[in-house]
This record gives sequence, C-alpha cells and structure tokens, in this order.
Amino acid sequence: MKKALSIISIIAGGLVLLSVVLPMIIGAVLKAQTAASSIGIIGGADGPTAIMLVGVTGVGSVITEIIVGVFLVVAGIWGLRKIKK
Repeated sequence: MKKALSIISIIAGGLVLLSVVLPMIIGAVLKAQTAASSIGIIGGADGPTAIMLVGVTGVGSVITEIIVGVFLVVAGIWGLRKIKK
C-alpha cells in the first residue's frame, strides 16, 4: 500500500510539473506573443451587449504549482527509498 502511494505521488507530481513546464517550453519554441490584456465588446442593436476583459495571470500560481509538483515527486521517491530499507 505504501509503495502504491509513493508511485501515485511520483506520477501526480510529474503530471503537475508537465502541465506547468510543457506550455512554457512550447511557447518559447513557437515564440508565442501574448498580450498583457485585451477587451472585447460584442453587441448589436437588438440584443444585450457583452464586455469581456482578459488578462494574464500572475507568476505566483505557476511557482506554487512547480513547488507542489517537486514536493510530490520528492515525497514519492523518499517513500520508495524508505520502503526498500
């Protein structure tokens, strides 16, 4: 049971790290340019007008996800090493 939990922790941590790092790598390779913010207004004479505001999220959430992913991987490896001894 402990071995399975350690393996699940390693896999989950790896997936978290991939979900954060992979888009960064793809963006760097494709040299994607993102706007800091944008405004879209959709409306007509007969219907309601919708105003959409879009902005870039802060770096804090990315750092938190990386820390959680690294913690899960390290905890899983530590758990596997502890079981073997």
